[in-house]
Amino acid sequence: TYTHMAVAPPAVAAAAAAAALAALCLLLLRRRKRGFLGVELDDATSIELSTVAAADVPLQLTPGFYFDLDAADARACKHAAYLRDCPSIVAALDGLHAHCADLLEEARSDSKLRSTVDGVGVMQSR
Repeated sequence: TYTHMAVAPPAVAAAAAAAALAALCLLLLRRRKRGFLGVELDDATSIELSTVAAADVPLQLTPGFYFDLDAADARACKHAAYLRDCPSIVAALDGLHAHCADLLEEARSDSKLRSTVDGVGVMQSR
């Protein structure tokens, strides 16, 4: 028996929301004369967010600002730990592909294990 596995819709929705929020934050920062961390921003200034210490990342650029991670933990959401470990939404977006690939591989491995234990073919490999 073959069971089709797809990326969970909440993961896709969370990724789309994070991308939209990141774009909005970047647009808002560009419109302001004074950027975060008290740095004057002009056309020649850029800030590499990955180099900013986690404690110095503005609240509005953290995953916890947009997602209720405690509620997600209570629902046993696999993505809550990933988002909690990301110091910024930019870091969350940068690592999103690897995170999703890991989850899909884990699901595939679990399915193969179940098929071996149950004696039922859950997934077919190519």
